[in-house]
Amino acid sequence: MSVENTERDLYSDLVEDCGAKGETLVRTQNVALRERVKMHEDEILRLKLQLQGTREENARLKAENSTLDKNISCLYKTAVMVRRVFVVLLRRCAPSAVPPFGPAKL
Repeated sequence: MSVENTERDLYSDLVEDCGAKGETLVRTQNVALRERVKMHEDEILRLKLQLQGTREENARLKAENSTLDKNISCLYKTAVMVRRVFVVLLRRCAPSAVPPFGPAKL
């Protein structure tokens, strides 16, 4: 047996001709690479879905934050207004009850 025949016999189970192009591929590497590609494609899809969910949650939280900021601002303005009304009414009803320097500031 020549060296060339020995090499062919040695690698005959690993090498095959594929397709019309006659490309030569190593089976074990090809299968392993295809599995890795599939695994990475699945991971990419999972990460894309996770990113989409995170973006949606981020948008929802921004809207909620904006609403809460407006609510807090309205509550503060209402409290200041009620306090002013209370001081005015207190001065009308019992002028001596309100100190001359006025009520404490909020």
